[in-house]
Amino acid sequence: MQDSPTSDSKEQTIRFSVSLPASLLAELDRRVVRRGYASRSELVRDLIRERMIDDAWARGEEEVCGVLTIGYDHHQRDLADKLVEIQHAHGAHVHCATHIHLDHHNCLECIVLRGRPAEIEQISLEIGGLRGVHFARLTRTAPLGNLNAPRRGTASPQEHAPAILKERPANRKRGSSRRDTMAGRNAPPPSANT
Repeated sequence: MQDSPTSDSKEQTIRFSVSLPASLLAELDRRVVRRGYASRSELVRDLIRERMIDDAWARGEEEVCGVLTIGYDHHQRDLADKLVEIQHAHGAHVHCATHIHLDHHNCLECIVLRGRPAEIEQISLEIGGLRGVHFARLTRTAPLGNLNAPRRGTASPQEHAPAILKERPANRKRGSSRRDTMAGRNAPPPSANT
């Protein structure tokens, strides 16, 4: 494996090669097109970040974030009061909530939570289990700063995985590229009529 630095951002980017069976590479390319990525590298970076977030939640040691999205019938007796009560009981972990009226009976609420994974999971279970809540989905994330910080007894993140947490610049959208992409990388999926 040969690493070659590029100067695309403030943080050094390292190129390396990966050997894959042809069928797995074909699936990777299908996902690049289907998800609108500019390149294989963008998809691989996101997959690595997703795995790091999963690992942070599994370890349970560091502070993480989550967004609990719930749909519920606001006419359900005492449900609104119970939602507020649970959020106030866990006030240190609830950063904000956004309430949306979907129709005459149904509301959507997004609750941003921060804390240890077990604490966030508990709040999610309490709210999701209330009578009148039609669905509850917890989206897990973690601050990228926490993911890149060395843990006690380990080498620095630069020694383990240089440049894997390069963030996409705010002015660069998924699907755009600063350089020409290789043939077919940004092409739409072939039509069944062609």
